[in-house]
Amino acid sequence: MELLMAQFVIAAAAPDRALSAMLLDESTLLMEQAAASVVENNILGTSSSGIYTLTFLAAVPLGSYRLIIVDNITSYGIAHYSVTFSGTDGETVNAAEFVDVEGGDATAANQAAIIAAISPITTVYTSQPSSETINLIRGDAYDGIANNKLAWTASKDVDGEQVNFTIRDSKDNIVLDQTTAGVVTSAVGDLVAVSLSTSATELLDPDVSVFKFDVEIEFSADSRWTITKGNVCVEGDESR
Repeated sequence: MELLMAQFVIAAAAPDRALSAMLLDESTLLMEQAAASVVENNILGTSSSGIYTLTFLAAVPLGSYRLIIVDNITSYGIAHYSVTFSGTDGETVNAAEFVDVEGGDATAANQAAIIAAISPITTVYTSQPSSETINLIRGDAYDGIANNKLAWTASKDVDGEQVNFTIRDSKDNIVLDQTTAGVVTSAVGDLVAVSLSTSATELLDPDVSVFKFDVEIEFSADSRWTITKGNVCVEGDESR
């Protein structure tokens, strides 16, 4: 059996995700190789294309494989394809949806074996709230002294990770974020906190705009996780 180097697979998956991928032997469903990189392609100026190039650097034997794509944050398997390497060094192939030879469900023939093959890398986390509302008074501090800090419990340990906090107005302009003077973010264990000073909340004018916010954990430049988002309700202060 001839061995090849530097093989590439083009496959579709959910956009804007940090992903991993692996090839499973078609007959044994044992892992042949993990992808060295999974990069989302820029197509017609759109970076969120949902089309990824998967690079396999080590020698891959010619043949047919199952391709499993996994979300790095949730560890869920999110795509399953059939891939065949035919014999050209550096070849690029397109992943095709796996279909049972009898024309049935895409995973019908070996569903139990596929689940068993990917289950060791699957971890289930409690889902985070999809939306909520923060109530603030303009000019008040939320620093653990005047008022409690804004705080959330993440569904896993994020100790020491970068916390990004952003508030935008109705025109999508950033009013304040973690780089604004008076805004301090932290992650200790599974507790995520944001401290706002008086000068920071004074930037929020309730008569001017509706505000939206989100809180995300930045594991790396290519791996971010939004743990909560929603609206900011700002009340005016009279002592100013």
